[in-house]
Amino acid sequence: MSLNHSVQFHMRFVTEKHKELKESLITLISTLVGENIENKKQKSEVTLTKANDLKASISQQDAPHWLPSLIQGLQYFRSSSWNSNNLIDYLIKNRDVILNYKWV
Repeated sequence: MSLNHSVQFHMRFVTEKHKELKESLITLISTLVGENIENKKQKSEVTLTKANDLKASISQQDAPHWLPSLIQGLQYFRSSSWNSNNLIDYLIKNRDVILNYKWV
């Protein structure tokens, strides 16, 4: 595989991981406004897994600024340091940056 093909493969892989994270994030946001706490926890765990998968697929220096803070916020929610309102506030403030991020 040539270098160009390797780069293209990696970019497709990272883009796919980001797409999975975005889909999970959209589902999580709509779940957080509901009443079912177990569903909120389950969807936040899925989103945390997707965020960690994306983080693992790139180098630390290539990680967008929003990725570590998203992971930290989801971990705060998991540990009950944040409630649903804290997490939804964070997600609303950062939603567009995360969803519209372009990999180059």
